[in-house]
Amino acid sequence: MKTETDPTKSYATTRSEDVHMIDHTIRDLINKMATDYPDHVAYIFEQNQGLEITYSDLKRRVETMARNLLALGFQKGDRLAFMLPYTVETLITTFSCAYIGVISVSIDPWWCLQDLELGLKKTNPRGLIILSSFENVFYYKQFKTFCPEISSCSKGNLNSPSIPNLKHVILARKLENYKLEEEDDSDYKNTWDIDEIFKDNPELSKGVNEWPDLSPHDPTFMVFTVNLSFKYFG
Repeated sequence: MKTETDPTKSYATTRSEDVHMIDHTIRDLINKMATDYPDHVAYIFEQNQGLEITYSDLKRRVETMARNLLALGFQKGDRLAFMLPYTVETLITTFSCAYIGVISVSIDPWWCLQDLELGLKKTNPRGLIILSSFENVFYYKQFKTFCPEISSCSKGNLNSPSIPNLKHVILARKLENYKLEEEDDSDYKNTWDIDEIFKDNPELSKGVNEWPDLSPHDPTFMVFTVNLSFKYFG
């Protein structure tokens, strides 16, 4: 395997010169499975109380979110960061981004505030999906500490000097069949609700009828990691 890294970008691509790779995009494969096995169960999500989705349902969900992202101005090569647990929303986000050539950036919800800030500054995404709360941590309140512009910007037009490309903050106050912690009394200003992006939104996506051209070699996913050191006290 040969890894090629463009120093002007913060991601690496790996390609094999010895092994024949499938020459299809994720969009191609989703469409094929939805056509050949529409009623077969594709995934079962334990954290969504055993939610099952078929291949046809997977395609519908993915295309719905992908169309909404295009309507918000996302383009091929843009990045969408998300901080979500292992639920159906994580899968749909990842596949929806790949469906239109947007690079999804996974941020672990167990990270501390400093790691979240570092991850966003390093990857400089166009959008961020953030939990209102998780495991008694209130992420929107934390996000405001290093991005106070969220309180005064217009919706979808965040103008942060520290994360200049970030425009859209999508807030998850609830997930499908998944209980989040009790929320604080924040007003959650200038954010999109996750349902506006994940569910059919004709007013938002009106006029979005074409998908971007993709290549199997386009980057689709980024995992931002940090070095952890542990000190043991005896």
